[in-house]
Amino acid sequence: MSAALALFAERGFAATSVRQIAAAVGVTDAALYSHFASKQAIFDRLVESMGPPTPALLGMDPAVIRGAAPAVVIPAAVERLLAHWSDPEVRMFTAVLLREGGRAGAGADLADSIEVARSLLTPVFEAWQDAGHLRRDVPARQIVWELLAPLNVIRFLFLRHDADPSDLADARRMAAEHLDYFRVCAFTSPTDHLTD
Repeated sequence: MSAALALFAERGFAATSVRQIAAAVGVTDAALYSHFASKQAIFDRLVESMGPPTPALLGMDPAVIRGAAPAVVIPAAVERLLAHWSDPEVRMFTAVLLREGGRAGAGADLADSIEVARSLLTPVFEAWQDAGHLRRDVPARQIVWELLAPLNVIRFLFLRHDADPSDLADARRMAAEHLDYFRVCAFTSPTDHLTD
């Protein structure tokens, strides 16, 4: 995966071949094909592990967190997400996503991946609405979007492959500001604090 990522970053998806990826790893094409059906499958795996904020990445297992307070769960999830997106390899993949437009070939589609994550989180947010933590006049699916969309913008603006420490600090500052705004807009009580 790391070798494929480096080649995609250097050459682009279309200009990278399975043979080049296999050579970079020191295996034959056949050996690589025994693990991945195609170059697209490799890219899809990268999207899966480095792309959108999935419930697993956020530490938001729906079975576990439904009863937990969102004022505790959401900041922890955002912290996990920022830490993941700050990893140098993930930042390199962010550059690939920006260049490829979220699509490489016919398979991987970042928008579809984001929709899957959104669908998985919606029941959790609905449970929080039912418990009275989140406002009910806005669909839970929209509240999930309002949490995640600005975080993706922060990712693409500040967590690039060439990000320096000031960019990483700006990302964290903007995420904290976003959480404060999200609390005011989505929570039912202004006394529910997302940050200490």
